[in-house]
Amino acid sequence: MAHFGNQTHPTLKTVTQNTGIDIAARVGSPVSSVADGQISKILWLPSYGNLIIISHPGGFYTVYTHLAEITGAEGQKVKEGEVIGNTGEALNGPRLHFEIWKGREKQNPEQWLGRQ
Repeated sequence: MAHFGNQTHPTLKTVTQNTGIDIAARVGSPVSSVADGQISKILWLPSYGNLIIISHPGGFYTVYTHLAEITGAEGQKVKEGEVIGNTGEALNGPRLHFEIWKGREKQNPEQWLGRQ
């Protein structure tokens, strides 16, 4: 639905950077951790809504935003495939925004998910 990197608005021609990917999903769809890790933060941020940050071995973090419901707790260990919440709505419709970070460096999630 929206790819990683620079995005050009079709009408305004403005360029913004997408630090992750946006995945179309019905409201209430389950969201699962992509790898084993530990929930390091649960919070609400403007433009992202409810979000979870999971830390993984090797200094990696995954970020899941626009969640309607969160089923985990900070400090909780999670396994790959474990449900951590359900999708919600963003200003432009239902979706999941997903990011992968190596330390502070943003990674292209499509390259990582394509390895599976």
